[in-house]
Amino acid sequence: MRTPITTHACVALMLAASARAGVSTTAAMQDANPAPNSREEAVAADGHRCEWLLTDGTWIAGSLESIDGSAVGVRVDGEEAPRIIPRERIVGGVVVSRDATAATLNWIDSRERAPFIELTGGDRLPGEPKVTKDGATWVHPWIGAVPLVPELLARVRLEWDRDVARRADSDAVLLKNGDVNTGFIESIGSEIVVGPVDGSQPSEPLRISIERVAAASFAEMESPDSAGMTVAFTDATRLELRSISYTRSGGWSFEIADAKLASIEAAARATAISPGKTRRDAEIDARIAEPRTIFFGRADFSALSGMSTPKSSSPTAGFRYDPSRSVERIERSSSTLGIGDMLINGPCVAAFEPDGKHGAARPVFSCELVHAGLGDSASRVEVSISIDGERAATVMLGGGTPRAPIRIEGREGGSGAIRIELLDAGDGIAGDIVLMRRAVVVWRDGA
Repeated sequence: MRTPITTHACVALMLAASARAGVSTTAAMQDANPAPNSREEAVAADGHRCEWLLTDGTWIAGSLESIDGSAVGVRVDGEEAPRIIPRERIVGGVVVSRDATAATLNWIDSRERAPFIELTGGDRLPGEPKVTKDGATWVHPWIGAVPLVPELLARVRLEWDRDVARRADSDAVLLKNGDVNTGFIESIGSEIVVGPVDGSQPSEPLRISIERVAAASFAEMESPDSAGMTVAFTDATRLELRSISYTRSGGWSFEIADAKLASIEAAARATAISPGKTRRDAEIDARIAEPRTIFFGRADFSALSGMSTPKSSSPTAGFRYDPSRSVERIERSSSTLGIGDMLINGPCVAAFEPDGKHGAARPVFSCELVHAGLGDSASRVEVSISIDGERAATVMLGGGTPRAPIRIEGREGGSGAIRIELLDAGDGIAGDIVLMRRAVVVWRDGA
């Protein structure tokens, strides 16, 4: 089972490598490594920072040294030699350019809301439509002009932040005024032609000017098998790739899995925009189209912030309050593995139920707990965590323990259900607040 890169605000899911509560991964990377004076100095000194989620639920962070067909090289801070991690041990990771500024990172996150098309295979291409007498295409900045053929499309967003949900039995067109028309989208050009699905609808197709359309979605269907890895780029492009590689001296190289997209991109790449420069070279140089999130697709995992709304309750009958809002998702960009932070207000019990079946694999839960109470520095809160009904960890946060890493293994064949209980430590509930960072359940095959 592949976990798709989705948006909870986004993905609610942020890789939190910072040692301080409330600081994002990228901000922490910048704080720990002051910006160099030049791009050349940045590449020579550190190149890219990275974080990788491993199949045993642990994380590794440092400077990215290399990616090839079999392994990833990471130089952990303070270590002389890079660690070489086999790709089969990696779920996925986030890569951040060493010279990226806060403004650049904010721009990258904003691109998630921009217009795009999504193909049936999962590829997502930001850009804009172009209509000519020969038909309609979607112009991507460095892949080129992709024909707007309904059979190849899953979703189309024409206006920022406007979407219409996919349906099982029909296509849907969202107009700018909020109206939704359903049916079968026959063609896309200067008009979107929507035909009837069955005899209960008008026999004449509906013709809607593309200028009136905010978004469209196409009936759900079974997606083709993954090519093996999914990569989200800094311009919000998302592609299935057949291969990817990186070296600090040579930069990035990759092969698009979809043969049609690959041929379109190859033609665009061959179009020089200046002597010795192609369109994609220019985009890469400008830090606009680098890989940022890489899924190698070898593990099954679920982020707690991406699960359905947790069931919250009071730990004892003595607490008289509504616990339904005890868990708050802190929204993050989907370009960060879809793993976001969550704020838990205690005293409370929060239960998380992963979706899907996972066979005989063993669930592993990992996260970082950070005390975020409003009380004084001595305030404390007790946190107990159970997996599949078995209590596995208890920690007292606050005082001399402001944070604690958690990693617990469940039984083979377990569902990975997580129960988190926050109890008052006797000093008032103002301190009973915990930030849960990068909380994830990974299912491990074998021992």
